[in-house]
Amino acid sequence: MIDTNKKKAVEKHILQAYKYLRNAYRSIEHENYEKASEFFWGATAQIIKAVASSKGHDLKSHAKIVNFAKEISKEQNDKGIYDAFFKAKSLHSNFYEISLEKFEVEEAGSDVVKMINKLLRLLGYEEFVTK
Repeated sequence: MIDTNKKKAVEKHILQAYKYLRNAYRSIEHENYEKASEFFWGATAQIIKAVASSKGHDLKSHAKIVNFAKEISKEQNDKGIYDAFFKAKSLHSNFYEISLEKFEVEEAGSDVVKMINKLLRLLGYEEFVTK
């Protein structure tokens, strides 16, 4: 069982991840793919922070988020977690570079949501439903 402070931190990050995912899909509906890209990245960072919080860690830098994502992937023996995380990083870059097309954002976003749902299940929370 997670102690109360850890649980509050976990839930804060999960709620923010849900919010970012909803905003990502709204941005796609409005054909704002670079903004959707950044929301997918934000949701990814938040779910990684949620897992870290469940273990008593507070990730305050991009490098710590990347390293913890690698750690989760190894811990779960699931290369797909880091692969989806890597796609989220490319979506983050797309916010600034605006180099990805709609289908690329949607495909990478779909992989990100699958990864987030794996981590939500790991934490004992409900999955994000896209439609």
